[in-house]
Amino acid sequence: GEVLCTLAPIMRLVVDSYALNEVWERIVRPLVGEIFVIDDLANRRHDCDILLDQNFYRAMQHRYDGLVSPSCKLLLGPSYALLREEFYEAKKKLRRRDGHLRRILVFYGGSDVTHETEKAVRALLHLSLSAVDVDVIIGGSNAHRMQIEKMCAPYDFLHTYCAVSNMADFMANADLCLGAGGTTTWERCFLGLPAIVTAIAENQLAVCRDCADAGLIYYLGRWDEVTEMALHHALRVMTKPEALTRIQNTCRLDVEHHVGEGTNIFAPC
Repeated sequence: GEVLCTLAPIMRLVVDSYALNEVWERIVRPLVGEIFVIDDLANRRHDCDILLDQNFYRAMQHRYDGLVSPSCKLLLGPSYALLREEFYEAKKKLRRRDGHLRRILVFYGGSDVTHETEKAVRALLHLSLSAVDVDVIIGGSNAHRMQIEKMCAPYDFLHTYCAVSNMADFMANADLCLGAGGTTTWERCFLGLPAIVTAIAENQLAVCRDCADAGLIYYLGRWDEVTEMALHHALRVMTKPEALTRIQNTCRLDVEHHVGEGTNIFAPC
């Protein structure tokens, strides 16, 4: 409260924290004009004027029933995905994929504590992919960076990178991605990139299931259930042009329908 008082007047306060709920929001309510909450758990009440949840759920229009006031403006679904500017720039020059697999992207987030990257690399090595280039992106906080680089070093078609600043370019250049759920789901979909997805956190499970049901991703399951054999099988399926094209077209149509030219959360409502 004291910090907010020093910043007054505050027209809109953006709250993006799983640790905060209506109790804290009611305390700061007299100090701000509007409260804008970003959430995706839907597991606690909020005292807010606007709530944004960018994830896709089958029943997303009722996801916050009883958790916000009837007057709260709800911004729900990928139409409000918070994408960095680089993705809009990449979209403008995006090549049209033809269903042929030439380049694969592997990226499981910044830390990858469940070792999905190593799992994916081993699965890729079981396939005859000498004509396919694979970009393996290692997050800056991945404790197994050296081990992954050592795994990839003997193979000319495996290219490793660490903590890249141009992820949109890698996604735009790829024909298939092996990755996690979460925010990168909408980055991939926005660029029409088919993906074989592993949920690497509990809060990704429902989103991944619903996205799979909608045909947006090829979903393998939660991290502790996904084996190299499961990845190997998924890769065999997704190397077929018809499978790649089907998910690619679903991604493009769905997200182009939903996502506009950026979401300005500071614009007046």
